[in-house]
Amino acid sequence: IAATVMFVFKYSNVNTVRDTLNGKIYHSKVERPQVQRDILHEYGEGIHIFRLQGYIFFGTADKLLTRIREFLEDKNIKEHFILLDFHRVYGLDSSAVSSFTRMRQVAELHGIQLVLSEVDDVIRKSMERGDFKADEYIHYFPTLDHGVEWCENKLLQKYEASTQFIQVGIKSQLRRTFPKPALIDKLILYLERMEVAENFYLMKRGDLPESMYFIESGRLNVLIETAEGEITRLSSVRSGTVVGELGLYLKNKRTANVVTEQKSVLYKLTTESMKKMESQDPDVASALHEWIARLLAERMADNNRAIEALLD
Repeated sequence: IAATVMFVFKYSNVNTVRDTLNGKIYHSKVERPQVQRDILHEYGEGIHIFRLQGYIFFGTADKLLTRIREFLEDKNIKEHFILLDFHRVYGLDSSAVSSFTRMRQVAELHGIQLVLSEVDDVIRKSMERGDFKADEYIHYFPTLDHGVEWCENKLLQKYEASTQFIQVGIKSQLRRTFPKPALIDKLILYLERMEVAENFYLMKRGDLPESMYFIESGRLNVLIETAEGEITRLSSVRSGTVVGELGLYLKNKRTANVVTEQKSVLYKLTTESMKKMESQDPDVASALHEWIARLLAERMADNNRAIEALLD
């Protein structure tokens, strides 16, 4: 009995929440067009990310439930997603399952989604025995990145209509962000239109950087293979964005594979076309360089915000 009391006392003082983030400052690895980034910046606070750690038992699970309820009391946030990341969790006591069952009841009461990522198979089976199974309120994902992406997609599905975002052509996409819209028609003349099938390797690791691509429609994944043969997704690239620009500008060999996830329509800008543009239409080239610099700066700013949040 004394040992049990000491165990409870010791672990009740351990914070099972390593840190908390939200979808406004921490994004998935999906490269999205500016209109979608704006939506996530405005509504992303509703994605509450709890990165958990250690061993979870009934005391620490109850504290987690209390923190979740506090987040849900914020009436200024219209949409709530609770994302629990188990990457650093090494065990779950059977007594803690009841707290997660109550979380599901809270989710149903408030109409929110519970998203769990990187849950160990043993832990998941224990939770499922306690009736904490995947359903309309509970969703399991293999990684934190995939869980965040799912939450982002749900937000975008709701709010994209209010911004009238629809699938449009390359010219309309560029008009939203290109610094000199009057030069877009000239820019298009230097691009080569491509239609590629699913699972098409656009780039392979070690390739020379001979081109960059504007994505009119479709979706591509940037993948890297480890020494053990494991495939890891570095990012996912969607319509309205570009891929391959960093290698083209830095003249470095490709560091990852880029593969189409679905049939895609792309516009290719080669190094030769870039040189021709700089020679014959320097104003167009200057606007393009400015646009690419802005894209890279925005990505860096997003990464810095995420790093600051993780270090806070």
